[in-house]
Amino acid sequence: VVTLSGVRLLGVGGSSAAGLNFVTLNGIAAEVLSANETTVLVRAGANVATLGLGRVELEAASGALAALNDSFTYVAPGSVQALDPTSGQEGTRVTITGTNLLMGNSGGPLTVLLAGEPVLAVLSQNSTTIVVEAAAPAAVGSPPAGNATILSDAGASTSGALFTYLVPGQVLGVAPQVGQQGTHVTITGSGLRGGGAAVATVHLAGTLATIVSENDTRVEVVASAAPV
Repeated sequence: VVTLSGVRLLGVGGSSAAGLNFVTLNGIAAEVLSANETTVLVRAGANVATLGLGRVELEAASGALAALNDSFTYVAPGSVQALDPTSGQEGTRVTITGTNLLMGNSGGPLTVLLAGEPVLAVLSQNSTTIVVEAAAPAAVGSPPAGNATILSDAGASTSGALFTYLVPGQVLGVAPQVGQQGTHVTITGSGLRGGGAAVATVHLAGTLATIVSENDTRVEVVASAAPV
């Protein structure tokens, strides 16, 4: 979405978007969303032929033409090519890779959705890599699956690469439930890796423990000294 500003943009007697014959950005017709004498809001049309810097033209119903050279740059469409990991749950960090992922973003935060769910946070972003933290899906029941979608603050969007929400992991048992520094503790449950390759950290009563072995249903740790 592009904002054009100026004076007498609708010509003589114009008062709304109906007072415009056309708006072009770098020679490509744009959709007029709203218009008045000083501000015209348009949505850029699809363009793969004339990328780069070009002229903006606006013709009022009266035939009056307003133009500005070298004032709008078309960039190549964004493309989502891969996700890592391709499945996860709330808190999973997902790396999205592709090309031109910022899509003309002016520097503001991107909006990213995984399987239709807005992410909890965008942790970093550049034109080829975006790292996000997945949020809990709003739907109750079967976890959703769908594409990763990126929306720039300029209104452009791209979508691709499938992400599947997993049923959240559950801790079902801790044995023993009492101990001290050096105590070996077994944690059992389901989905303990959360869709990742391994369990990264374990805390017992808020204190980081040492992982001895782990898989998706069983984690063995050694308790650390409790804080004083």
